[in-house]
Parts: sequence; structure tokens; C-alpha cells
Amino acid sequence: MSQPVWLAFVVFVLGFPAAGQESEVRSADTRVLGREEAVRLALANAAQYQQAQIEQSIAAADVRQARAALLPVVGASGLLTYNSPSSSSASPSFLGANAIREYQGLIMVNETLSFSLAASVQRARAALAAARAGTDLAWRQLILLTEQTYYSLSFSENQYRFAGENLQAAERFEAVTRSMLTAGEIPEADLNRARLQTESRRSELQQSMAARTAARESLQALIGEGERFTTTSLLDEIVVQPSPAAAETGETHPALQQLQAQRNAAAAELRIARGERLPSLTWTLARGFDSDSLQSSALRQHRGMLATAGVSWSLIDWGASAARQAQARLRVRSLEVQAEQVRRNLSGQLRSAVATLESAEARARLLLRAREDAERNVSTAEARYRAGEGSILEVTDAQNLLVAQRTSLYTAAFDYAVARSQIEALRVPRERP
Repeated sequence: MSQPVWLAFVVFVLGFPAAGQESEVRSADTRVLGREEAVRLALANAAQYQQAQIEQSIAAADVRQARAALLPVVGASGLLTYNSPSSSSASPSFLGANAIREYQGLIMVNETLSFSLAASVQRARAALAAARAGTDLAWRQLILLTEQTYYSLSFSENQYRFAGENLQAAERFEAVTRSMLTAGEIPEADLNRARLQTESRRSELQQSMAARTAARESLQALIGEGERFTTTSLLDEIVVQPSPAAAETGETHPALQQLQAQRNAAAAELRIARGERLPSLTWTLARGFDSDSLQSSALRQHRGMLATAGVSWSLIDWGASAARQAQARLRVRSLEVQAEQVRRNLSGQLRSAVATLESAEARARLLLRAREDAERNVSTAEARYRAGEGSILEVTDAQNLLVAQRTSLYTAAFDYAVARSQIEALRVPRERP
């Protein structure tokens, strides 16, 4: 082999990126965005989670209103009435008037007591519990979505980096084959195959670039981050992060808590409908004056206390209350069926996530060892081709196998990271920041 061809092979072998050298050269204005920071930014930026918090505040205000409806209402009123005098006497024209001029000033306390009002408080409390569970559920779902999107971007960045390294290696190998063809050591078919390998790697680079852009846009939509950033390595999720404990989902999962609270609210609606058919008591206590003059003597004479009490009872409402009771019973039953289905779904999701986690971890550790074999396979194939003992197919196959090993390794790391996030989302309880 001539000296220029031998030097080209040295450049090719030394320039091919080893799997242990997968660190990307980042520009000075690009910062590393960690997973925890991405989650923090998403929680501060996500409209859905903020809406859940607003709904919880609205439900808390409903509870205060329902409680206030059970308490007496204190108020004050002032009234001036003028009635024209009768044409035949000094008495007022209207029969119901007490005087031509009537001055009234009262401080009143009134209250209505009914079974429906008490049940309304219970319904408001159940709605607040459902809103709190909904906020917790939205918090978990947002974290899960953010982490999955973050891992997708990390995987896409790795694929883009590998595609660039693979293209550089293919271009160097094409240059080697061109030098060997010039020296008359290989047939032209080897150069054609090297060109095809280069074009294939260039196509993979374009595909990985598009996938990385799409993943970056998805994450930026969640976190609202406009500056340039990159993610951490997926392998850290296996090497650094411990495997989570797969605690069983229970009745304290926010999805089940929300359904249970909604069931309690529906049961309270049933009691409200029943209360509509029961008597209600209204009482009023007033103190003040009702006088035909504002002189002190008249005010002392016509001041005092007034108390009233009344009972009302709906006897015939043409089945409206009975229909509302039937609706409430059906709503309770529907929520019980939903809760049972959600309970089974959560249990199945947890088992599936645990199985995926264990499989991905085992695959990743096997592929870490297999990657070294793939690297040695590339070196051996190149050496055999340089010595004239192997074919170009052996070299390209070894390169393709190394590319496949890299992809499989980071696919396993991605599956592990996503499954880990799913287990954390299903874990009961999960601590909120």
C-alpha cells in the first residue's frame, strides 16, 4: 500500500468517534437545562395547571358562601313614605297607610334553616376536595409530560450528534477508498459503495435534525424558554438516578380522590333534593322605630322590637324534586363505575411501567458492554480491509452495527427514563415541591 493511502487510513481510524467520546461541543452561549429546572419552568408557565389552581380557589370561595348561608344575616334599613291626605279628612288616602308621613328605621337579623342548606355546605366541601385532587392530578400530569418531552429532546440531541459523527466517519472512509482507487488497490465498486454509505449518513443527519427541532419546540412550548439550551445525557438516568420503588397505587391517588369527592358531591345533591320536600324555617328579629314624626317624643313612643317566624313546605312540585333525586342517584352510580375502571387502569399502568423499567435497565447494561465489542469490530474490519484481507462490505457492516448499537443503547435509556417518570407519577404518595 502506498504512503498517501496509508496516511489516509491513519486519519480515518483516529478520526472515527468512539462511543466513550460522545460529549457534544457546545457553544459558549448554550447552557445545560436540567430536568428539574425544566419541570419548574413548566409548572410556572403551564396554563392548564394554573387553571386547576384557579378552579380550586373558586371552589374554596363556594365553601365560604355555603357556610355563610347557614348563618343569620344582619342588616339595616331606612324608609320614608309619603301618602297624600284624603280630600274629606286628614287621614291618608290609601287604606293601608299608617300616616301621611311615615318614617321607619330598623336593624334586622334574619335566617332561613333548611335541610337543603346544610347539604349545600357538604356539596361545596366535596367540590373543594375534588378541585384539590384535580390540581394534584394536573401537577402530576404536567410533570410527566414535561419529563417525557425533555427525554425526547435528549434522545433527539444524541441521535443528531451521532448522525454528525457518523457522517464525518463516512466522509473520511470515502476519502480513503478514493485514495486506494487512485493507487489501483481496490475496484471502483468499493468507492461507489462508500459514496452510498456517505449519502445514507447524510440523510440520517437531516432526519435527526428535523426530529431534534420538533422535540425542542415541544419542550419550549411547555417551559416558555426562548434562549439556547441543551439537555443532559440520557445515560445519567440509569447510571446516576436510582430505580424508583414501585409502590402500589391506592385510594389516595388524586384521580381516585377526585372521583370519590365528586361522588360525595353527587350524594350531597341527593340530600339537597330530598331537603326540598321537607319544611324550612325562616325567622326575623328587628329593632328600631316606625313613626309618623322624627321628634324625639314620637320616636320614643313608636320604637320597639319586632319578631316573626314562619314555616314553608312544598307539598306538590309535580315530580321535580323526585326527578332531581333520581338524577343524583344515577350520578353517584356512574362515578362509582368510573372509579372502579380508573382503579384498574392505574394498577395496569403501574405494572406495565415497572416491566418496561426493568427491561430497559437490563437492555441498557447489556448494550453498554456490547458497545465495546462493536467498537473493536469496527477497528478489526478496518485493519483487515487495509491489509487486503477483508472487503468493504465488512467495514460498512461493522460501522452500521456500531450505529445500531448506539441507537439501541440510547433507546433503552429513553425507555428507562420514561418508565421511571411514569412510576413516579403513579406513586402514592408523591411529594409536591
